[in-house]
Amino acid sequence: MALSADQLKSLTEVLTASVVCASAPAAWLTLWYQRKDKHEERRHREFQTLAAVEREVEGMARWAGREYDDSSHDVQWFNPYWSVVNFASAHIEALPLTTAAQFFGPQLTTAIGELVAAIGEFRALLARHNQLLLATDEGLKRSILAAVQPHLPEAGGGGLSLDDVDSLSTLTPSERAWLREVYKLNKELHVLGIGSASEPSRLFAARARAAASIVSAREHAPQEPVHPGLAVLGHVLAAAFAVAGMYLFALTIGLVLHPTADSEGRTPTQAQQETLPRSQAPVVASPPPSLRAGTASTAVSESAVDSSITEDTLPRKPATQPSTK
Repeated sequence: MALSADQLKSLTEVLTASVVCASAPAAWLTLWYQRKDKHEERRHREFQTLAAVEREVEGMARWAGREYDDSSHDVQWFNPYWSVVNFASAHIEALPLTTAAQFFGPQLTTAIGELVAAIGEFRALLARHNQLLLATDEGLKRSILAAVQPHLPEAGGGGLSLDDVDSLSTLTPSERAWLREVYKLNKELHVLGIGSASEPSRLFAARARAAASIVSAREHAPQEPVHPGLAVLGHVLAAAFAVAGMYLFALTIGLVLHPTADSEGRTPTQAQQETLPRSQAPVVASPPPSLRAGTASTAVSESAVDSSITEDTLPRKPATQPSTK
């Protein structure tokens, strides 16, 4: 089926528009799934980082899972060989510098930052205590332990307080002064380093906030590669372009199967005929006047042949025979 130049131009424009509309949702879906795959990979990586931090935070509960205040007391604080073992915190301290901090949001980063500060204060007090123990002669520590050990619970003792130190007659005044100092440093380590829930800057409260923030970060971690609102908008626009592309493609098929008249009202066949040379134009037969009048046919002149068709191509009416009566 032949199409005119104007119709061919319109067909090309509509087909191009349909291809452009179909390309938009295809590009969006390709981008969406690429970003989704990368997002899932990042989620897996960041959750591994979060799990490592959580293990260290939970491990700190052995030291910082109990509250201490000015009324706290432990007879082991008199023990010259007793000390707090340091705990692991490498992943905790590194979290604010990783991509996980951005992924999980500022709430977790703030809580971990406060925990890092509390760990620093705790370790400073721990260093003072350990420095005293390391600087003390082993003979002195054994003498003090021998005087203190009968009062320790594991030895069946009833405990020991600061007021009882003066009653340790086997110790010299300098040894009793050293015993008071080691007890003081132990108490500061627990009261000032670990603290209670009412002291947010201490290790106990900071660790509890960090643990809660880790749970919240896991529950509210980003599920989609972009903001949900933008994702919905992108899907809606992609669907709209897809519908428009389908409509334009259907319109293209309609133009091919059912071409319409051009701007001058000509059908494609008429427009093609008008553009053909005269020698190629189709000949339309016109019956001679004799046939229109119903009389016997007459000879066709040379000019009539040129303007219509040759005589041999015309249907002839049989001549009537005169009747005899």
